[in-house]
Amino acid sequence: MNFFEKIKNDSKFLMILLLLLALILMIVFYFIVGFKLWFWISIVLWILFFVRFSSLLIKFSFSVTIIIFFVIFILSVYFMIGIHTPTKNTANISSNKKLSAEECKPLYDKYNNKVLKISGDNAIGSIGINLTSDCQLSAKYILTFNANLPENPIPELPGSILYNYVTNLHTSAQTERGHYGHGSLSIVRQNTMTLPNAFASSKDVSEYYRLSTQPNNTPANSFYWTNEKIGNFSESRYQEILGNNVFEVVDGLPYMEKEDLGNNGFSYSVDTEKAEKDGKIVKTINLTISE
Repeated sequence: MNFFEKIKNDSKFLMILLLLLALILMIVFYFIVGFKLWFWISIVLWILFFVRFSSLLIKFSFSVTIIIFFVIFILSVYFMIGIHTPTKNTANISSNKKLSAEECKPLYDKYNNKVLKISGDNAIGSIGINLTSDCQLSAKYILTFNANLPENPIPELPGSILYNYVTNLHTSAQTERGHYGHGSLSIVRQNTMTLPNAFASSKDVSEYYRLSTQPNNTPANSFYWTNEKIGNFSESRYQEILGNNVFEVVDGLPYMEKEDLGNNGFSYSVDTEKAEKDGKIVKTINLTISE
């Protein structure tokens, strides 16, 4: 009796092969999408299915059993793909079209030079909104807060800065992390828990919070963050700005990359894309943004 005839004639042997096939296919599938809780749940459910219904399946013909198996497997994969479909960060993606000067004028009159206030636990900030005549947006974020963040300097670089953190900003409804270029933290050395002009340049903000006479490699418990959002403006984009109400501080040290510059020179920088997606979140600040 060859192998094919054996699996046709031996129902129990067929069940064992199908169970092994299901496990292999599920493992391959989850190597693609990642090992998460649903992987282990699905494995357990498949095992329970075969244990509970194997006696029923062996009563069917070989062809019917195979069809039932693949129908159930396809439905399982379809369900799991739905579970793992990432949540898009709609707070940072805008499909707004560019407006003409005439279309833009009501928005320009209402929102240009508008300043939003940001508040949170030991945190204050502002968002300065500038619009051009055709509603091109420049939204400048300034946030400062007090926190006892763990020092995470580069071990092989004595005297380097003590805090290597990147940031995330998103809505409370967003659970899937992504890379949106929110930048890194800087140390506050003066003007603690106060704000510069909401439309200040990054250079002016740095001079407001930093002291040229004090090095960066000394401990601190006050930090600031700046960022700028640009793009086409609309009422929906304005609501997106209001909706970004969760600020996260992420450890960037595990994602530090070293570049050989030659002549015994090296540069260090954080792979912000990996850090923002996978890094350890060391602090979360729930923000309130108001007009």
